[in-house]
Amino acid sequence: MAMTAWIVSIAVGYLLGSVPFGYLLVWVFRKQDVRAQGSGNIGATNVARSGGTGLGVATLLLDLGKGFAAVVVAKYMGHGVYGVAVAAGVAAVVGHCFPVWLGFKGGKGVATALGVFLALTWPAALAILGVFVVAFWLTRYVSLASIVGAATFPLFGFYFVAARTPMVVFGFLFVPLLVIAKHHENIARLLKGTESRFGRARERARVRGRQRLEPDWDTGRGGLGDGVGDLAGAQGWAPDCAVVALGGAGRGVGGVGGESALSAGVYVAGGGNGDGRSAGGDL
Repeated sequence: MAMTAWIVSIAVGYLLGSVPFGYLLVWVFRKQDVRAQGSGNIGATNVARSGGTGLGVATLLLDLGKGFAAVVVAKYMGHGVYGVAVAAGVAAVVGHCFPVWLGFKGGKGVATALGVFLALTWPAALAILGVFVVAFWLTRYVSLASIVGAATFPLFGFYFVAARTPMVVFGFLFVPLLVIAKHHENIARLLKGTESRFGRARERARVRGRQRLEPDWDTGRGGLGDGVGDLAGAQGWAPDCAVVALGGAGRGVGGVGGESALSAGVYVAGGGNGDGRSAGGDL
């Protein structure tokens, strides 16, 4: 009976952990494969970046919940034996990182591990959550905060949990090591200084969008047309008129042929001098 509880708890833990909520949510609501977006990860961070904040939060809660549920089920199946619960928690994190449904290519296990730790030892889980929040607040790196949080779990886990059975020791060390190992690409980018900070890419995109939409009233460079021309030149708008310049490599400079062009609707097809300006001289 005892062996059956171990086997069933581990199996249920793995199956629960292997449910790819991030993949399913983005597929259902966006008709996209999140693995082809952003970092390619199915976890909450990439879902938030690729599918929206709402889907990211839902993924976080569901991934956390499946880890928590795996431990709760194991506690019931194992009649309160702590080692069985730890084994199921380990299986849940492994299931998330290596889900059978996605060819054993899953997420990094951060949220699922947090759910497992909350069910096993909530004081330790809250402590590492605090470490994560502080590290993220200081650096804006989700990956670095996750790594630091995972690395500190054994300290808090062994402090709050008195049991020292082989399964407990193994689980409290293996899960953090697995989470850190799954961040090996992030670690490489952090060392190179190329890791993305959370929220920075979206802010840069908003800034670039504003720059493209706002015309330069001093030069007549049209924001919408700047940098668009790939074949014959570019399209730009000068103030008080619609001026289209077609040039060699053109950058869409809308102020064509001098100041007199500013008040007349002019269409100029010039030979182009490499920046999209007309070669026809002043009008």
